[in-house]
Amino acid sequence: MTAPDNRRSAATRRRQALDLQDNVVQALATAKLSFEMGDRAKGMAALEASLAAAKTILSDLLDEDPEPVRAGDLRRETPAQID
Repeated sequence: MTAPDNRRSAATRRRQALDLQDNVVQALATAKLSFEMGDRAKGMAALEASLAAAKTILSDLLDEDPEPVRAGDLRRETPAQID
């Protein structure tokens, strides 16, 4: 990879990280605070917004991949842990 490619790749990763922060993490923080304050409706709306944003971001990232996603490609190797 050449230096301009590295810069482009770093800029792309930074944009993607900022998208996640702005659209997913902030909505999750809003949801948490809303639930803590007893505002269930606002918390649920923030969770729904976070899920929608995450799906959009993931779809965009997968669309950038030249190889098509096939059934089973996104399956986790180990189940998610919820404590």
